[in-house]
Amino acid sequence: MTLKLELKLLVEQEREAVGQQSGPKLAADTLSIAQSKSAGSVVQMVVALGLLPNLLPGVGLAADKRSSYLQDVLKAVPARSVLEKYKQLVFSLEALLDLSKTRSFSTLVTTKHITDIIGCLVQICHAPLMKPTSPEPAGDEVDGMKDISAGVEGIQVKEEAFVMTGELHGRLAQDQQRFKVELDRIG
Repeated sequence: MTLKLELKLLVEQEREAVGQQSGPKLAADTLSIAQSKSAGSVVQMVVALGLLPNLLPGVGLAADKRSSYLQDVLKAVPARSVLEKYKQLVFSLEALLDLSKTRSFSTLVTTKHITDIIGCLVQICHAPLMKPTSPEPAGDEVDGMKDISAGVEGIQVKEEAFVMTGELHGRLAQDQQRFKVELDRIG
């Protein structure tokens, strides 16, 4: 009788131990499978809308080598000015680099999109910059050119005509240096 009670106690203790040891404790920022899929979809859209349409021809994987879904997304992106493309590329790249510094998103961003991120970094760091032109007279419109500066003074764009100011050249050169640090960190 005592043996039977002891076996029952051992079985109950094992059940409690198994219930307590359901696995290693996960960190608070660990994503579930569903959360990981959702985050992956969002990151893919940031890449599709923020990076890929703004890459220069020949930088990164060609559009025809990508999935048909991404090809359709790229075709639907409206045409933008050179400055708008650059701003969107930098903003999206900074967001992805910030995400990649977070433990729970690092693997998600780097494993699936590292080639696109490196392509963007190479483009920003090594694309040649136009020399600044002499300053134009101040005003809202100069010879039909609209000032679309939106936070950056002295940048004028007329369809495909782009005017590089000294201030913009300095800012772009600073961006090149800042992103070279990120490129070196990855490489």
